[in-house]
Amino acid sequence: MIVVKTDKAAVTTLKQMIEGLDVCILITTDSEGQRHNKPMAAIRIDDKGDCWFFASKSSGKLKDLSTNNKLQIVFANPANDDYVELHGVGDVICDEEEIRNKWSPLVSQWFPNGVKDPEVCLVKVELTNIFYWDAETEGIQRLAIKTTTVVEEQKLAA
Repeated sequence: MIVVKTDKAAVTTLKQMIEGLDVCILITTDSEGQRHNKPMAAIRIDDKGDCWFFASKSSGKLKDLSTNNKLQIVFANPANDDYVELHGVGDVICDEEEIRNKWSPLVSQWFPNGVKDPEVCLVKVELTNIFYWDAETEGIQRLAIKTTTVVEEQKLAA
């Protein structure tokens, strides 16, 4: 059995590092191995440490995601010396209730028909690695949000 544990303090730290940064770069890889950089808005980090974006069903990023679900997300705030790089596995979520729960007025500029827009969907990125620039040590640090533990189930002798 595999047990996944979320470090709530690490999730809080990540949220603080990207607080106020409304735009990031989402990096996808297409079927030919070419990387594509796309500015993205309306990001959210949930309490499990997963990252969410709104996307259009017909967008190139979803086409890339269908062939390679490994994503990279980069934030930069030079004014505060904050630089964060996220790696994860993406999944497309088209559930209307989930879309409604994550909706933000900012998203309306891309989807004027709201949660009922036939093109609207979500990209959920389960984060696997988080790296950030530590100005004090002038080095890259890793932040672990989730830890995976393999637990062997004990079989009872009859």
